[in-house]
Formats: sequence, C-alpha cells, structure tokens
Amino acid sequence: MPLRVALVGCGRMAGFIDREVEHYPAIKLPYSHAAAFAANPDTEMVACCARRQESVDRFRAKWNVARGYLDWKEMIERERPDIVSITTHADLHAPITIFAAERGVKGIYCEKAIALSLAEADRAVAACRRAGAHLMIGHLRRWHNVHAAAAEFIRSGAIGKLVAVHTLHTGEIFHTGTHSFDLLNMYAGAPPAFVQASVDTPGFDRMAAVYEGDAAAVGFIRYSNGVTAFVHGCTPKPPLFDQEFICENGLIRVMNNGVDWELWTLQEWKRPEFKDGPVWKEVPKIATLQRAPLPFATEVKSMTAAAVADLVQAVRTGRDTRSTGEDGRLALEVAMSFVESERQGGARVPLPLAQRNIVVHSR
Repeated sequence: MPLRVALVGCGRMAGFIDREVEHYPAIKLPYSHAAAFAANPDTEMVACCARRQESVDRFRAKWNVARGYLDWKEMIERERPDIVSITTHADLHAPITIFAAERGVKGIYCEKAIALSLAEADRAVAACRRAGAHLMIGHLRRWHNVHAAAAEFIRSGAIGKLVAVHTLHTGEIFHTGTHSFDLLNMYAGAPPAFVQASVDTPGFDRMAAVYEGDAAAVGFIRYSNGVTAFVHGCTPKPPLFDQEFICENGLIRVMNNGVDWELWTLQEWKRPEFKDGPVWKEVPKIATLQRAPLPFATEVKSMTAAAVADLVQAVRTGRDTRSTGEDGRLALEVAMSFVESERQGGARVPLPLAQRNIVVHSR
C-alpha cells in the first residue's frame, strides 16, 4: 500500500521547478518534491497546503491532489499522513517538523536549512528521535550518484588518504553554502573540529543577534581526522559549484555543478641519464600529476527521486536515510560557525558550537 504524503508549501520547489531545469545538464528530472513523489509507486500525494488559496488550487490541478488546506496544522491533524514534505521558507521548517513528528508522521522531507538557529534545530532533531520519525534534509548531493561513487573511490584509498578539499560556490552560506558544507562533511568522514572564516557581505553587522538576510563568506574547516576544507563563496557571479578533492596520490576535480569530472594521479618520472654521465644525481626521480581514466560512470541521475526512495525505505524498514536531521543540523552548524568566527574577528571557532541562539532568516 502506498505511503500517504501531505505537502506543506505549493510553490517552486514543491512542484513547479522542473520546467526551469529540464535542460540543465547538472539536474535530471524529476526534481521537485511532487514530481518525485508522483514518479514513485510507493507514495501517494493526498493533501497539500499553502497560505493562499490560488496556490493550493494551482498545485492540486497540476498534481491531481485530492484535498487542499490553508492551515498546515489542520492538514496534518486531519490527514494523518505517513510522510510530510516541507518546502516553505526556513522560518517554518522546525515548527512543522516538530508538530508532524509529535502527531505520528514517520517520514519528513524538509528543505534546507533545517532551522533558523541551532537551538531550533536541536529541538527539531530531538522531537524526531523521540517520536521515531525520520527527518530527512534536502541537501540533494547526498543522493548525487556520481558524488557517491567518487566518495566511495576516495574512501577505498586508491589515490591515498583525503588531505584537503577546495570548494567554490556562488551564493550565500545558508542558501547555497549549506549544500557545500554538507557535501564536505560527507566526504571528510569525520566531525569538524574548528572553523575560521570571514563574512564578505557589505554592511554585515557581526554583533547582531538576529540577521534578516544571508551572508557571503570565505573560510576553512579543519576536520578531526586532519582533512582541511577551503570554502570560497562568491556572489553574484559566476555561477559556480565546483570542488577539488586532494588526496595523497592524486586528486578528483569536479566542475559545472557535478557535470564534468577529472581524475589526476601521481606518477613518478625518472630523469634521463646522458652518455657523458648521470645528471640530477641527487634527485633521480620527480613526481607529477597525470590525467587518468575515471573508475566510475559520470552520468547524473535524479537526486530527488533517489531521496524520496530513500525516505520510503527508511519509513518501511526503520533505518536512517542518507541525510538525517543530524546531518542537516551539522551543515547549519558549520554555516553558523562562519558567522560566529566573523563575530569574533576571524578567530578559530571550535565545534560543537557553544553559541546556539543566533538567528539567521535565510531563504
């Protein structure tokens, strides 16, 4: 029997973004929540909710949803869904998550960021764990099939231990940056130990308790296993989401938001000897990086479809998803640590972050 899905939010990511991205090479359809639920035989969308009636009507007409609501609490109480999808602005993410978990919802697919503050994220994660609800945060690169293959290749030790990561993203640290931070956390395979960063947004009030907008920043993250990640957030152009994963004996370079991949491996090169005697006797060999064939396929598949399938299996079997509430909170914690480092004049900020009450009203 299909799992019953109720959607809070009837906007772009909920069900209308697919036409925008259908020709974008970095994304494969289905991409919106509704498109992925509609494509999955194990889910059935039974209700939706938005603040405006016209949004509800448009969504119901497009996705053939039986019932519409203007109050998400009423919808969850009446429908008692198995899964709740949350694509609202970030200020409602934690309240809806907590309410849904406490009403017996077993699967929650929430867009990032998980919350506006770490204190709020703590409450959401705790509520889900108490209720046995699976909170899944929409950092979609957790389900990017090529990133998953690359991470597994690095973990195999084929090109040595991961040493450092360089990442560039266009956008602020909460709206786009949490995608970078979550990806870095996934590859690093260890908790972050400290962050040191600088916020580059003009007029940013570093001593405010509540920030009404997002911020661009640069900085680095040191993980407990010694991996260092360098993060460069640039706005507004060029459109970047690129990474370079540097290992002891090679590197993987990712460009164009996961479309183009390169593997470079370390090769020893022996310097030649001439008839009139050896040269470079003191350094007979040097090492150089050479382009090598990729050991995995690079065709991108639908991340949202994989995420929905993952959540369905979590609800049915009880196992965690690839992107848990704790994972989503950690990505937010790194972003908040960038802000806290700026507040302390660029100081190193240890994690877990002690300051958990800063509020950032990200999109």
